[in-house]
Amino acid sequence: MRVLTRSDDATATKGGVVAIGNFDGVHRGHQALIGRAIQAARELGRPAGALVFEPHPREFFVPGEAHFRLTPLAEKQRIFGALGLDFVRVVTFDKALSELSPDAFIERILI
Repeated sequence: MRVLTRSDDATATKGGVVAIGNFDGVHRGHQALIGRAIQAARELGRPAGALVFEPHPREFFVPGEAHFRLTPLAEKQRIFGALGLDFVRVVTFDKALSELSPDAFIERILI
C-alpha cells in the first residue's frame, strides 16, 4: 500500500475511489465504508484508497485541549493495508485547508 502526503505525485491514484475521514478506531462502520470503496474500485478497475487528515481537525480547531486517539496514524496505515486498500493519502489539516470551499477541496485535494 502506498502512503502519500499532500505534496506527493498522485498520478498512480488518479481516478481512484476514496473513502474520506479520520477513521479513529477503524471500527466496523469504518471497515464497511472502506470495504465498499474497495468493491467499487475493483468494479471500475481503479485503485482504492483512504484520505485522512493530520492533525485531526479537532486538534486544529481546539488546540489547547488534550486529544485522545484510539488509533495512531501508523497503526491506521497498517490496518488499511490489511483491509486491502491500495493507498492512503495523508493531508495536513491546517488553516488553508480549513478555509477551502467544498468545490476547491474537490479540485485541489481530490482531483
